[in-house]
Amino acid sequence: MSENLNAGLETNEFTPPRHWLGAEELTASYWNDPAVKEKRAQEFHDKPIETLELIEKLDTKGIKRRDFLTLMGASMAMASFACARRPVHKIIPYVVKPEEVTGGIANYYATTCPETGYGVLAKVREGRPIKLEGNPEHGMSRGAISARVHASILDLYDMDRAKEPSRRGGKALSWEDADGEIAAKLKQIAAGSGRVRFLSNRMLGDSTLRLTNEFLAAFAGGAHVQLDDFASGDLVEGQIESYGNAVIPHYHFGKADVVLSLGADFLGNWGSSEEYSADWVKGGRIPDAKNPASARMSKLFVVESMMSVTGANADVRFPVRPDGVLKVAAAIAAEVARKKGASVPAQFSAYTLDAVAADTGVEAAKIKEAAEALVAAGSGKSIVAAGGLSSKTEDSIGLQVVANYLNSTLGNEGVTVDGNGQAWTKVGDRAEKVAKLISDMNAGAVDALVVVDANPVYSLPVSLGFAAAMSKVPLVIAIGDRADETGSLAHFVLPNHHFLENWGDAQPRGGVVSLQQPTLAPIHSTRAYQDTLLAWAKKGGLKVKGLAATIAASESAGTWHDYLKANWKETYGKSGNFETFWEDSLRDGVIKSAPKATSARSFKVPSLAKVPPFKPATSGFVLATYAKTSMGDGNHANNPWLQELPDPVTTATWDNYLNMSPKAAAKMNVVQDDVVTVTLSGTTIDLPVNIQPGLHENVVAAAIGYGRTAAGKVGNDVGRDVKVFVNGSTMAFSGLPVAVAKTGRRYQIAVTQWHNATENRPVLNDITLAEYKSNSKASLETDPELRLEKVPTMWPKHEYPGYRWGMSIDLNACTGCGSCIIACQSENNTPVVGRDNVRRSREMHWMRIDRYYSGSPENPDVVFQPMLCQHCENAPCETVCPVLATVHDDEGLNAQIYNRCVGTRYCQNNCPYKVRRFNFFDHWKSYEGSMNLAWNPDVTVRTRGIMEKCTFCVQRIRDAKDKAKDEGRKLRDLELKTACQQTCPTDAIIFGDINDKKTEVSKLREDDRAFRVLEVLNTVPSISYLTKVRNKVGEEAGEGKREGKKEGEAHHG
Repeated sequence: MSENLNAGLETNEFTPPRHWLGAEELTASYWNDPAVKEKRAQEFHDKPIETLELIEKLDTKGIKRRDFLTLMGASMAMASFACARRPVHKIIPYVVKPEEVTGGIANYYATTCPETGYGVLAKVREGRPIKLEGNPEHGMSRGAISARVHASILDLYDMDRAKEPSRRGGKALSWEDADGEIAAKLKQIAAGSGRVRFLSNRMLGDSTLRLTNEFLAAFAGGAHVQLDDFASGDLVEGQIESYGNAVIPHYHFGKADVVLSLGADFLGNWGSSEEYSADWVKGGRIPDAKNPASARMSKLFVVESMMSVTGANADVRFPVRPDGVLKVAAAIAAEVARKKGASVPAQFSAYTLDAVAADTGVEAAKIKEAAEALVAAGSGKSIVAAGGLSSKTEDSIGLQVVANYLNSTLGNEGVTVDGNGQAWTKVGDRAEKVAKLISDMNAGAVDALVVVDANPVYSLPVSLGFAAAMSKVPLVIAIGDRADETGSLAHFVLPNHHFLENWGDAQPRGGVVSLQQPTLAPIHSTRAYQDTLLAWAKKGGLKVKGLAATIAASESAGTWHDYLKANWKETYGKSGNFETFWEDSLRDGVIKSAPKATSARSFKVPSLAKVPPFKPATSGFVLATYAKTSMGDGNHANNPWLQELPDPVTTATWDNYLNMSPKAAAKMNVVQDDVVTVTLSGTTIDLPVNIQPGLHENVVAAAIGYGRTAAGKVGNDVGRDVKVFVNGSTMAFSGLPVAVAKTGRRYQIAVTQWHNATENRPVLNDITLAEYKSNSKASLETDPELRLEKVPTMWPKHEYPGYRWGMSIDLNACTGCGSCIIACQSENNTPVVGRDNVRRSREMHWMRIDRYYSGSPENPDVVFQPMLCQHCENAPCETVCPVLATVHDDEGLNAQIYNRCVGTRYCQNNCPYKVRRFNFFDHWKSYEGSMNLAWNPDVTVRTRGIMEKCTFCVQRIRDAKDKAKDEGRKLRDLELKTACQQTCPTDAIIFGDINDKKTEVSKLREDDRAFRVLEVLNTVPSISYLTKVRNKVGEEAGEGKREGKKEGEAHHG
């Protein structure tokens, strides 16, 4: 078949590939480029530096005797390195073993991540947490967590954490000295003006909020300001305008037949995304396998300016400028009003279908289709969600009001949109309060500022001038995990506990209450923020109020744990046995609490005044900002797992960059990795260009969360801070008019998607719902190579007398979020290699998520495909290994025996799935100090010269089998879960015994949508995939639908 791969390239018969990685692949010139041909023909992506010059000699002038001896010496040395003994690490036993600790047996502790309010289970081995999982009892996590929460365990062992109290400049001091100085100053302030301000991110715990307020009661001018994430501030303002209450609604995506996202990336980085992903997928995205002809699916419309995870999963997507989101929304609202028989509000009159279509480039018929779908869904059967940085323009509150109008008009309010019962009531303060704090500091009206787990010097727009204002405050105390951009300017830095070292609680939204408990003693000389307040109150004799006064006045050293328990005893102590309640709640990690009844709120018509008059789009580029699922707002910038996690859409790691459409790049004559200068009102930054299909021609987009200067060794000077462009007065993060100019320089972005060429073999498929209903096997019949019926083989068939492990991955359920990648990394001690090694195609992730486009580069469809070792029955890697380091076992696993491997990399070259990873270095040496405490002791830490890849979590298989054996039974279906399966919020991954035809994985392998990747090669993979089905009809599917191709026909033409 390989002879056909390039057919048609030298002629005029070139046919673009069905699925492509970048817009370049849609042109014959790309495939005819000599450099591309040479790269595709290379055996390995990158040559070892040590032998590079020698290999070039061999390639050009033949081999000389001296060169031959040199090469042989290098080969022997590499083999010797691979076989070298690992360093000896002595085991130091407990002098007195804790009762709850049994060597080699993990304990699980239920706790809570206070940043998100998600319940987690911390896996603890020999007294150290090594992995986090979602708490299945928690109403939001339900057993799944995001990549950022998963990676937060690495923050616990971060060597750049603040380890003891310090003054400005890093001079260390004891807690006693710090408390004495600070308490004395606070006592003086309390006796005088009392002008103390606390500044924190949003606090989700009632107990912490109560203690903070009781402490501030000792100061006549005391106040607490809470910062909200930028993506939800305008959402809250819109709720206040339209309904009169400051909340973030809870959205029931599982109940909606039609969803309209107006910039809201609810599958990626907006709201409770893991919970929303699970509800959306399980609520109507999996077509019925039993009755395909009557299958139904929910439908997702997305209007956005930067392709997001949600946009990549959309059935219908409208790429627009940031200001175009509101225009399309208003046009849909006007059309909905007409179809509902209501009068169209005057504010929408100028937003006609024709006017909006001409201005945004979105076809009027498409806008009308979205409105018709919303109305046709019926009352309370749709959701309109708006928000996110990429749509946060100066008119973003007007966008929120339009969304609220639509939800109320469509009957969603109180049904699929909950603004009171399960809503998020803990929200940050309004922008005016933050501005007032800055104004007071500039005026000298703040005597002390206590910053708690926040970094306003970095996180707030530069134009607000927070750093300059803070410099005028006589006493600034930063309580956090490090001397960050804010802490480095404070008079005192007091190190706070990591959440795995602390007590607490969280009530993020109605009906969800959880407890936080420590899983280990503090690693450094840190102290809980709450204990710090109690210590100041006691030492300074401050007149705090309520429970804080009682705890501080106790003769014994009252602690935060005492306060927390006493607070809950006040709430639940009278209703029963409190100690039983407390023990049960700590064990489960949650407090069972029924949410208030949901009711529909009345929409305030006067709020429509926030909808701006129609303003025609201006010419030139506008900037849209967004937050990556990995980096968020940059708070975790020093986490190497997150820095090296590929972005789901761009598949880039480590840096931010300027995303530009293929059409705009062609007009500017820039290509991938060209560096450009972005300018707004005299402020400039340089960024490399990433060519991103699916962007509006006049939009350039860049991620926030980069450009940190005091994050730590990993996060410092990574990328550029694009918040320098944000106007602090309007808080507009997008829709900013910028000038873009070439610099003539280049900077290679560490992108992973281009590392593996598919040679245009069909590795996946997607079809429309209509195609599926008419023929549920349509995808397999259109691409015969996706399924191989019979092929002769000269190899004897493997026998599997007991278990045979297999996996099924549903492409309809996979949203591409990347949580599985971090889960695998944490479970299997997968190392971080750094930006330069990723550029050299040396990344070490055992699992990757490939992103494929189809259709037009202006607005393509996207499919995400998790790719890992396929554990083939006829594994090509096994036949070429000269030392039998990779073998097939009697349970269907393609096993890797590390101490046999000599690093020839033949297996890597012979693997058609490109899922094997080679250790070019001893990456474990980069884990400084306590960082290696995050390693899983059940998994070998690999050394230089060793090949590795997915093992189907063989250590989990062994553990589960041993437990079942001890109980005298076989494993139950779904009792055993791989790390990637366990963390997936949408259950896209199912693992189990395929010898047992009753298991879920066996049933899915027989589904009409099931196919195995590159089955035509007769590798017989143990992983099957389920075809992606899109809810598209009519012309929507025209671009993506392809003609049937006969088996053996060329893929290029």
